[in-house]
Amino acid sequence: MGSFAQASSLTLTAKWQTDNTTLTPMSYDDGIVYASGDNTLEAWRLQDGVRLWQAILPSPAHFRPRLSETLVISAGRSHLNAWDRTTGSLIWSYKKSAQVAVPYILQDALFFGDGQDFIALNLTDGSERWRFHIEGGAEIHYGAIGRNDTVYLGAGDGVVYAFDAQTGAIKWSFANGADWQYLRQIYLDGDLIIAGGYHDEVLAIQTGNSVPDDKRISWRFYAGNFINSQLVANGNVYFWSPTGWIYAMNNRNGKHLWRHNTHQFKGNSKDWGSIMAELQAKDDHILALDMKRTLHVLSQKTGQDTFSTGLTFVPRPFVLPIPNSNHLLFGDLNGGVLVHELLLDKASPQPSQ
Repeated sequence: MGSFAQASSLTLTAKWQTDNTTLTPMSYDDGIVYASGDNTLEAWRLQDGVRLWQAILPSPAHFRPRLSETLVISAGRSHLNAWDRTTGSLIWSYKKSAQVAVPYILQDALFFGDGQDFIALNLTDGSERWRFHIEGGAEIHYGAIGRNDTVYLGAGDGVVYAFDAQTGAIKWSFANGADWQYLRQIYLDGDLIIAGGYHDEVLAIQTGNSVPDDKRISWRFYAGNFINSQLVANGNVYFWSPTGWIYAMNNRNGKHLWRHNTHQFKGNSKDWGSIMAELQAKDDHILALDMKRTLHVLSQKTGQDTFSTGLTFVPRPFVLPIPNSNHLLFGDLNGGVLVHELLLDKASPQPSQ
């Protein structure tokens, strides 16, 4: 792991210019950064900032690139393409019929919503494996999650589905439409789905096939406003709510661990901006990028504000921490990728609010 020096700083070390203006959140694997946007999908080598290849997109990307062992999936509301990870060559393209939703890769298949249909494609050639139609007029907008031979979806009809990944057969379904429609930013932790609910709450849902439907909700927490920037890491769930708090809770039992105040709602100049970027985990810290161009670094264990700094540019709403490194990647409003080095003084965290 990269070690933090005994001084707190965020330093620009490199800048790359893509052929995009509007960048989506980026992806990283094995020394390569994958960036997509309104014009292109690009692969950059982190070590020296060399662009390895570039592919012209048929329409703007709206989601971060998804990676399999051999492919990069680019996706926007109007396209979904698979590209060779080494060369950037187009391998296959899906012709959408309605509106493509957040894609998800599980083993040898790609799962996503297209309007009212939940679809599984074979990764090798893009051929359709199966599809499931959501009744009642609701459309699928958020991504699925899965493990082994099961993929889970919280669709817009107020039902959580567990599908056989190979056949599309429904293993079980849990209808609770009075309490939610969509499940957003869903994660798996053992036998639990951790998700942001549509009605201002975080939910933990049991996935075991022997669990009766009326017992599937393990715990729930009402945050008082919509759940944004949710993250599951190291056995806990971290999330921000516009009520003015970042919360940390235990995944298994919903126990409240800490909360950090971000807004006083009295015109306080120290108030954070809204957090539209997804929270990120970095070593034993949580990274929160707010809309006042400020990066906040909190302790995962205590919620203490370890370090905060204003950025010298207007960022896109994402930050990408690089594993085993001190590097963080941001995007600017001109399609630039900015590489920064984050160094933290562990000895003197500021007290939490």
